[in-house]
Order: sequence, then C-alpha cells, then structure tokens
Amino acid sequence: MTVPLDDQLPPALDGILKSLREHLDEDLRALTQELSRAAEAERARVASDAALRQQAAAELEQVRQHAAAETDAIRRRATADVEDARRLAHTQVDDVQRQMQQQLASARAESAARGQQIIDGMRAIDSATSLTDVLGRLANAAAMQAERTLVLIVRHGMLVESHRVGFPGSQPRVELRVQDAGFMADVVPTGTAATRAGGALPAFASGTDARDAAAMPVTVAGSVVAVLYCDATRQAMGTTQWPAAIEVLARYASRVLETITVQQATGLWPPTGVAQGSHVR
Repeated sequence: MTVPLDDQLPPALDGILKSLREHLDEDLRALTQELSRAAEAERARVASDAALRQQAAAELEQVRQHAAAETDAIRRRATADVEDARRLAHTQVDDVQRQMQQQLASARAESAARGQQIIDGMRAIDSATSLTDVLGRLANAAAMQAERTLVLIVRHGMLVESHRVGFPGSQPRVELRVQDAGFMADVVPTGTAATRAGGALPAFASGTDARDAAAMPVTVAGSVVAVLYCDATRQAMGTTQWPAAIEVLARYASRVLETITVQQATGLWPPTGVAQGSHVR
C-alpha cells in the first residue's frame, strides 16, 4: 500500500527541524560559553587594571610621602644651616668688634704712652744745662720712640758723632762727609727732614734687617748745627708714627739750643731754667 506524499512530509520536516534546533542549541550554548568566557576575561582584565591602578596609586602616594619627607628634611637642614650661618656670622661680627675695640684701646694706650714719652723727653731737654747736654738728652728721648739714635754735629762739611743710643759701643765713632751721608745728604743744605722706608741706609747703620729710618735737622737761627738720625725695624715698632715724634723732639731741641745760645750771648748763663717762657706741662 502506498502512502501519499503529503502524509510523508510532516515526519521528514519534523526531523529536519529537530536536527536544526539541536544544531542551533549547540551553537547557542557554544556562543553563550564563549560570551561567558569573554565576559570573565573582561572582568578579570578590569579587575587587573583596577588592581594595577590601585597599586600605582599606592606607589604614587608612597612617592609623594617620601618626597614630602625629603622636602621637610631638606627644609629643616636648610633652616638649621641658615641658623648656624647666622650664629657664626654674629660670632664673627662680635669677634671683629672685640678685636677692633682691643686694637683701638691698644692704639689709644700706645698713643697716650707715646705722648707722655714725648712730654717727658721735652721736659728732659728743657732742663739741659749745656749745648752738649741738650743733644745727649735729645738722643735719649728719641731712642724712646725709635730703636737706635745717633746725633751728628755739623762741622766744616762733616758729620761728626756726638751721642749714640742703641748702636754697639764697639762700633767706630762715626765721622763722614755730608755728601757721603746717603739719604741724609740733603738735610744739612736744605734744613728739611728726610725719611727712608726700607732701602739702603748709611754705612754706619747698614745691616741684615730691613729698617725704616729718619733724619731730622737740629737748627740754631736757621742754620743746621746737628742731624738727629733714628731707625727701627717695622716689626719691632709696629707703627710708622715715630718719625713725627722725633721731629717734634728735634724741633724742641732746636728752640732750647737757640735759647741757650741767646742766654750765653747776653750773659744770662747759667739760667735757672732754659725755656722758662714755655714750660712743658
């Protein structure tokens, strides 16, 4: 018996549909699984990124904290250094001020002592009883200002030693022509003082150590009758003021010599005081 074609189609179609549904279900399951795996991978990636960001943020915070700590430490060190520098500067300023005050006090004391020595020398010269005594007292007073002193009398174009202080006693008596007196040569003809800062000195004063020297005229009525020579090492004296001091003494001795000369010429010798019109106080 033959089954009609229309009756055979439904069963065959059902089989095809069933097979198709099964394939579709398998594909759907596979796709679902793939999507699940992709979603899980994405979640894992996102979680990993979040962890990385969290780690980066933590590391960045650590860096910031470390930088802040370093900055604070540097600031504290800088503040401490500035404070130390300020204290050191104040200490140095105080030290300089103390040194300046000490130097000023020392200079004042030295100036006062030098002034008193000049006054004492003038008093000694004022009380001299002869022309030779004046020159001797002048040599002693000048030696208080310098180290070595030599008084040379002008005699017939020669400079002849009268008194010495500080020079060796065994040294020959100095006697030389005016033109051979080195830097002192112009003192006699001009009546002006001469100084020498280092450099060559007259033969009687030459030596191995460098010295400053000065030569002062001693005058009577405008004529140079003697030359006062003085010298000193710079290290020993520590000052360059002594030439001015011995010039004062030489000028005063000149006035006293003029007074004695006038008194001798007028028959008023010996006086009770040489410069009674101008006593030194």
